[in-house]
Order: sequence, then C-alpha cells, then structure tokens
Amino acid sequence: QPYVMYKESSQKMQGNDRFEGYAIDLLNALAEYLHFRNEIHPADSKYGRLSYTGEWDGMVGEVVSGHVVRHWISYAARFDIAPTAMSTRAITSIWYFFCLIMISSYTANLAAFLTVEKLVSPIENVEDLANQGKIKYGCLKGDSTYGFFKKSNMSTYRRIFEFMEKHSDEVYMKSNSEGIHKVNDGNYAYFMEATSIEYNTERECNLTQVGGLLDNKGYGIAVMKGRQNLRAWLSGGILKLQELGQLHTFKERWWKQKKGGGSCAQSPKASGSVNELGLGNVGGVFVVMLLGILLSAVMGVIEFFWFQRKLEKEREMSLFKLLMREIKYAVTCGSSSKPAPKLKSRKSADESSKGYNSLY
Repeated sequence: QPYVMYKESSQKMQGNDRFEGYAIDLLNALAEYLHFRNEIHPADSKYGRLSYTGEWDGMVGEVVSGHVVRHWISYAARFDIAPTAMSTRAITSIWYFFCLIMISSYTANLAAFLTVEKLVSPIENVEDLANQGKIKYGCLKGDSTYGFFKKSNMSTYRRIFEFMEKHSDEVYMKSNSEGIHKVNDGNYAYFMEATSIEYNTERECNLTQVGGLLDNKGYGIAVMKGRQNLRAWLSGGILKLQELGQLHTFKERWWKQKKGGGSCAQSPKASGSVNELGLGNVGGVFVVMLLGILLSAVMGVIEFFWFQRKLEKEREMSLFKLLMREIKYAVTCGSSSKPAPKLKSRKSADESSKGYNSLY
C-alpha cells in the first residue's frame, strides 16, 4: 500500500480490474498516452533476492528468466530537487548570497534601531521650564518679550518673570547674539520672537525651538501720526504683495537661502537617531545578483550547445530551433513538461510503436 492493492468488491473481478493503487493509475495513464496494452501478473509477493544458487526469485527473477517482456517498478521514487547543471548551481549560489546580505543588513539596522538611545528633551513647553530649577532662562531686557512677561497676568508667566527679575544679572542679555551664545554653552533657555528663532535655527544647527507660541504679534511699517493717506497707500501695497505671494518669496529667500540659510536642513541627524536603510546602502548586492544572473545565463547557453553538439548527428531539429524552443518554454511556463527532441535513430521505432504492443 498504496502502490498496488486488491480492490474490495463483492463481485468477482478478473484481470487488471482486480487491482488499484498509485502504481496502477500510473500504469494506466502511461498505457493511454503511449498506446500500449498491459497485463498485470501477480508475482510471488517478492521484489527479488539472489539465492545461494545464483538465481533470482520474485519479480526480478521473472524479468531475468524472460517470463515477462518488461517490468516497471516504481518504488520510493523521489524528486531530485538539487540543481545539477552548472548554470542553475551558479544562480542558486548568487541567490543565497543575495538573501544572506539582505538579511544581515536588515538585522544590523534593526538592532541599531532597537538599541540606540533616543534623544529626549527635558523641556517640552513653558510650563515644564517654569516648574524646574536646573535650566535657567531669560530674554533681551526691554524688548517686546520682556514687556509681554511683565504685563502678563497668567500665573505661569508671572513666575517666569519673577524668576528672571531675581536672577537678572545672569539671565538678561544685551543682544540676541549674546543670548544664542549662552544657549550654546548649555543649561540656558532664551526667549525670543518666533521669526528670529526660525532665522537662527536655519543657521545654528545646535538650536531648536521648544513648545508653541506664547502670543501672537504682527509686524508693520511705522508712519507719523496724521499721515493716514501714506498709511493706507503702504497697507494697500503690502496686501497686494501678499496676494501675489511675494512676501512668502522674500521670506524664503532671506530665511532659508541667503546668508547661510538652509544649511541645517542638510545637516546629519542628531545623535541618538538612526539613519534609514536605503537602496544606496545595499545597491552593491543588487549589482552582484544581476551579474550572477547574466553569468548563469551565459553558462546555460554554453551548456546547451555543449550537450546538443553530442547529438548533432541524431537530432532532427537545428540548434537554433532547439534554443528558441527552450527559451519559449522557460518564458511562457505554459506546461510542466516539454517534449524531448526527436532523434533520427528512433524514428523507425516510433513509427512501429503507433500500434498496440503487448506488455506482460
């Protein structure tokens, strides 16, 4: 079992109808496809063993003695899954090399991502700044930011102003550049207009803006009182430039393009972050795989001509037609098997086998 078994039936059966199984189905399919007639002959339930007299018993003995013309044995057949040709071995080796490098690169990048120490800012907003005592903070004394904290009635802003007044000698700056220099020294936060912060963070890559806006203020052009016509004329021009997008263009030019602007946009990521694994990092392995595929294809063509040259006298088809048939079979994948090339020496045998032959 399950190759050859007697059928379980209440009726008496004769001939090949007595048997069923994998080998029976295989034999019937071969008989239909190859046009031969078969008769299954039960042997002595032995595959065959050489006795001490030098004679074979079982099915092998019947074949040796000529009792049967041919005997087909399909027992424990297995598929040959290992590549045997040099071209297939080469492309298999290249594929395993490609998989090894890709998995190694991904594993290394994943390990770096999981083990890296994230850069966490201790200050996220103005409330965090007011509730801690390690980092000092200040502003430009006498400017609009100073006036905002001085006039504010919010408890948080009042505490900030009181702290700055208490440490006025240390936290108040005479200019924005002095405040930026003190920030770079560490343990100091500097309050400044958002547009000025944006301008400096485009050039000072160690600086960053923390939290949102404290309040909203606009910029304008100052004119003498009583010059309403001049004010209206200038306001109309500004609105027109804003509609045309010129104000945005000017800001992009002077904030992010000129005077070193935009230099931090191309700067490396902060320490503690992980660069993404891009195609450029593993581009070489793709090149190696492509070269391996091309090499395997060349080796396959060479093997094809080498082995076909041995059958040159017996072959009915030309080398070019055989090559085209092989390429078509590989590209279309329309069938699980392809016909073997016809040989001239077997032509007469094929013609004589069109009728039914007997197989015992």
